[in-house]
Amino acid sequence: MTSSTSRITTRHWQSCSKGGIQLSLHQRIIGICWLIFGVLIVTLVAANLTNLDSRVRALGATMGLLYLVAGFVLLANRPRAWRFGLPCAVLSLITFPVGTPLGIYYLWYHFRRERRS
Repeated sequence: MTSSTSRITTRHWQSCSKGGIQLSLHQRIIGICWLIFGVLIVTLVAANLTNLDSRVRALGATMGLLYLVAGFVLLANRPRAWRFGLPCAVLSLITFPVGTPLGIYYLWYHFRRERRS
């Protein structure tokens, strides 16, 4: 593989062109992780539907749907995706062990991106 081919392949994995706007690799990873995290939360709430208090069910379903929406918005590369991303990142910081690294990763990505702008 030549170096120019290597650079093209690397660029493809670093960003995916979608409608002329670059979707970064970090944005795709976070979007996919939040979709999985949202599905996991909704599934756990649905599996324990009879054992949970109604307030816990409502909170779990709301959080799961919020993560699903944030994942879809990030993957759709919407301009204001941070409006869903920041609340999800802050909420995920308290959900150890899976959510904490995910929240830190999004906060790192978001504030690094903001600094570049």
